[in-house]
Amino acid sequence: MAAVSRGSLSSVASMFLQHFVGSSWPLLQQAFQTGLDIFSLFDIQFSGDREEVASIRKAAVQAARGWLLVTLNEFQAGRVPAHNRKKLLALIADAFGSELLIEDNPASARAAIRDLDDSMLIDSLFTDIPAIVGTWHPQLAHTLAPLTGANRDWQFYKEQIQASRARGVKYPCIILGAGGQLGIGHLPDDFPATHISDPEEEVLFVDNQTYAEFTTVITWTDLANGSVQSIQPKC
Repeated sequence: MAAVSRGSLSSVASMFLQHFVGSSWPLLQQAFQTGLDIFSLFDIQFSGDREEVASIRKAAVQAARGWLLVTLNEFQAGRVPAHNRKKLLALIADAFGSELLIEDNPASARAAIRDLDDSMLIDSLFTDIPAIVGTWHPQLAHTLAPLTGANRDWQFYKEQIQASRARGVKYPCIILGAGGQLGIGHLPDDFPATHISDPEEEVLFVDNQTYAEFTTVITWTDLANGSVQSIQPKC
């Protein structure tokens, strides 16, 4: 998890878009680029200035509305697979309630999308909208099931973290991989990690399950109780 420069990240992202995603999947390319542009909105450590935050929020809202409008078009045109139509309607109802009814006439539904609150759209962009789009566009929303925290020997994890600290490791952490694998690692010494006030009770937790890596502080008690959302099994 060595730090990389913005230029290096941009080069890696460009290579990923061109050679891994490919030009045949423009929506996936757009989704990946959007993730790079707005992930800081979901990072509790991000502290940009007012203009930067406003710009990122604007991009997030634009992407959210755009994907909902495309989804409306696909639904109205009958291009949502029959077995997913009910699922699509249920996902939209869960995310937006009565504020968005895509079964209305197209003009009314488009107006409803334009009127959705910006904060609601941003909150929905992380999981709800990718799942909605995933009902008609394969592979935008992945449904990997993380491993449950139950039956984990958290005392062993804690001892290993404490041993790392004793060896002089500045930021030992619990790492959750993209496929739900849990491990022990460490962050670079110059990483702007959140301060741990009590190493006996708290630990750094790095979540790599989404398009952006999230680092936060959680308690060993929450881990043992299965209270960490990321490692709960998906039903």
